[in-house]
Amino acid sequence: MTSPTISNLKPHFNLAQQSAYNVLASSNIYELPVNLKKLVRSYNIQLQSYTMFAKDMDIPLEMVTSLCASDDGCIMKRGDGTYLLLYNDLVTNIGRVRFTIAHEFGHFILKHHDETDETTISRNNPFMRLRDKKYDRFEQEANYFAKRLIAPIPLVDEYIHNFQTAPLSTQFISEIFGTSKEFAGYINKELDNRSKKTNIIRETHRLLDNFHDFLYHEFNTKFCFTCNSISPVSYNCCSICGNNNFIIPTINNFTQLHYLRKNRSMIYQKLELDKDGRLCEKCPICENENLHDNYCQICGIDIINKCTGIKESPSGFLITGGACKTPLDGDARYCYNCGARATFLENKILPIWLENHPSETA
Repeated sequence: MTSPTISNLKPHFNLAQQSAYNVLASSNIYELPVNLKKLVRSYNIQLQSYTMFAKDMDIPLEMVTSLCASDDGCIMKRGDGTYLLLYNDLVTNIGRVRFTIAHEFGHFILKHHDETDETTISRNNPFMRLRDKKYDRFEQEANYFAKRLIAPIPLVDEYIHNFQTAPLSTQFISEIFGTSKEFAGYINKELDNRSKKTNIIRETHRLLDNFHDFLYHEFNTKFCFTCNSISPVSYNCCSICGNNNFIIPTINNFTQLHYLRKNRSMIYQKLELDKDGRLCEKCPICENENLHDNYCQICGIDIINKCTGIKESPSGFLITGGACKTPLDGDARYCYNCGARATFLENKILPIWLENHPSETA
C-alpha cells in the first residue's frame, strides 16, 4: 500500500453521511427501526453472530473474539472477494449491537478494505491502529456512517416537525430508531449544535420517499383499546367495534402508541369491494357469484357496505336513527362517523368482531 498522507488520514464525514443516506434511498427498507440485517444481506454479505459462527466452525466462542480482535464485531474480506460480518450477540445492549452491525457495514460501503492490506477490520481494534495509520479514519467514518444509517437526520427532523417538539427525548429516539440511550443523546447534542450554529431547521433527502407511507401511518393513525385495531385519526368511532376508546398520536404517548401498533394491533376479516363500495366476492349468504347493482339478485341482501343508522344503546337495545351517507370499507362493522351498525354487520355478511379470528400484524 502507498504511504498515508495528511489528506487520506482525515475522515470524510460528508462522504460517510451521503453514503448512508444513499444506501437507504436505494434500499427496500420502508419502516423504522431500520432492519439492518435485511439491509446487510441485500448486499450479499454473510451476516452471523459470534455464537452461530463458533457453532458452525466448531470452535470456542473466545476464539471468535480473538479472530475478530474485538468484543463487538468485525467484517472480513475473504480470498474469493466475498464478505463475512460477525457481531457479538452476547452484548445485552441491543442498541449497541445494532450500531456494531451498521458500523461494520459502513466499512464495506466505504470500501475501506481497498485501502489496507488488512483482511479483517474490526471495531475498537487496538492492534490494527498500530499497524495501519488510516485505521482511526476508518473508524471515525464507519461510526459516522452507522450513526446516519440508524437515525438519519431527515427522519429525525420529520418527528420534530410533526410534533413541534425539540429536542425529542432520548427515550423517544431510542424507541423509534432502535438505538441506545447514549446514542440518542448524541443525536440531540448534534441537533442542538445545529440550531446554535446554523439557520438549518430541517434537513431533507430522497430517502424520505422510502418512508412516506410509514410516516403517514405513524402520524395519522390511532389505536383502539377495545379491539386492538388501527384507525385513521379522523375517525370518530372505531369501524371494527364501534367504540371511541382510542389512543391518539401525541408527543407524550407516542412511544406507547408505537409499541401498541407494532406489537398488539390486529387485522380483522375484510371483504373485497369495488370502487363504488360494492362487494366483489360471491354473496356470503347464498354464494351468488354474479353480483351487480346494490342488492344480491338471489337473496336480496344489500351488497354495499354503508351506515344503517342503527345504534346499540348501553342497555342493549337497538335504536334506529338517521343513516350517514358515509361509504365504508370492506372490514367495517360500524360507521366510523356516527358509530351505527354497518350493513355488512346487520346482514351478517361480516361477523361481530368478538366472533372474528383476528391476526396480529406484528
